[in-house]
Amino acid sequence: MSKIYDRTCNISMPDTPPCTDETKLVILIPIRRYSVNLRNEIRNTYLNETFEGKVTARFIIADPPYSLSSEEQNMLFEEQYKYRDIISVNGFDDVYKNLHLKVMAAFQWKWEFCSNAEWTLKVDDDMAVHIPRLNFWIDNKLKNELKKNSATIFGRIYPNSPRVKEKYEKYFVPDEEFSDEYYPPYMTGPSYLLSREAVKAILYKSKEIVAFHVEDALFTGVFPINSNISLSDQWDIFNNYPEDIINKKYKCELNQPLASTEQTFYGKFKIRESYEKLKLSKC
Repeated sequence: MSKIYDRTCNISMPDTPPCTDETKLVILIPIRRYSVNLRNEIRNTYLNETFEGKVTARFIIADPPYSLSSEEQNMLFEEQYKYRDIISVNGFDDVYKNLHLKVMAAFQWKWEFCSNAEWTLKVDDDMAVHIPRLNFWIDNKLKNELKKNSATIFGRIYPNSPRVKEKYEKYFVPDEEFSDEYYPPYMTGPSYLLSREAVKAILYKSKEIVAFHVEDALFTGVFPINSNISLSDQWDIFNNYPEDIINKKYKCELNQPLASTEQTFYGKFKIRESYEKLKLSKC
């Protein structure tokens, strides 16, 4: 049993300042280190927009769980040299059981190098994101929630989720890491948005809270009930289903679709198709 803060890791330093005083949104994308094609798919879709320095995006990778060939190492070096958008975390293997450590390292990186940015989007690598639309709803809807509590996480709340107790299941969490029958309400993990103060509160509490690998339940469920973090249920903005976008079942406000992030489900290399449909959605 260990606190998440107890794990020693090294986080790669950026070559140049990744954020400026104008940076508004930091996008953090945990991804396997060998997923080069997928990173390029993301770079060429929703990250291939002009944001005028107001958005910074980074991919988060960890140590390979197997020995890499010199060719594989060189490919990663060349990729990082070309794009300079990868945060490399050393000290644990890049496997699902360590996802919470990757996300924690990403939050630490954000706070150290982009602490002025008000918003942080954690998004899985199989998601499509309409960044201009998300920015619109940040300005016209979400930031108003910060008047109630400056430390707020936005997303789709998942209530009454039982802890998995079967030892060989992917989401198994033992009693010594979390003993309750049910997790507290938390944001479904494909994407959620954190205010600056929410990230700060998570980092502060990381010295006290026992870690487990179900990342969304940990950071958006257990951390909030142990600190002054509020959850804002924004079901129509985050983690929309492809069928809802295709069949125009999304909701609108201010003559704009609310849908800003979309799950792909049909395979990670359908991000372009999902992104184009998200962009074409209208009211």
